[in-house]
Amino acid sequence: MGRRPLSAEAGALLKDERAQASVAAAWLIVANKPFYPLYVWWIAGRDAAFAATPTMAGAIFYLAVPVIARRADFLARVALVCVALVDTLFATKLFGAAAGTEAFLFPCALLAFVCFSPRDHISRRVLVALVFVAFLALHGRYGAALNGWPPQTAAKLLELDLYSAAALTAFLVWRFSRI
Repeated sequence: MGRRPLSAEAGALLKDERAQASVAAAWLIVANKPFYPLYVWWIAGRDAAFAATPTMAGAIFYLAVPVIARRADFLARVALVCVALVDTLFATKLFGAAAGTEAFLFPCALLAFVCFSPRDHISRRVLVALVFVAFLALHGRYGAALNGWPPQTAAKLLELDLYSAAALTAFLVWRFSRI
């Protein structure tokens, strides 16, 4: 049995349409990870951009989704939701709740729903519940941000993160609506 290439085209080789869409979402996030510190630099300055560089580490975990999808479509879809959730919680602790990264929990919950078909209703419910329980457990309890921002910088980051979460949500709805 020949190996499939590990590339953006790998998603097209998958039989499961939801796995294809999940791989597309993972590639979109990977492609945008290096730009986030640049957006932060533009909005909040060089020091803030340097503080944002740890968020790029999440790209490695998103890159695992296409690899996993080559062997186990279902597991890749679960992995995408879990990686997105952990990435969001990490970014919220890094930047603080005032920066708005917690808004990425909305696309996480959406992924938990759209990555699975109605016959996978238990997986849907468990993963949506996981995202919601994480929100309930941590909202207002992240403690001090690992990067302290002045209020005006946090407000600018809030705006950036709200637009980014909305754009990601729109992409997910658009991509998964074709299934």
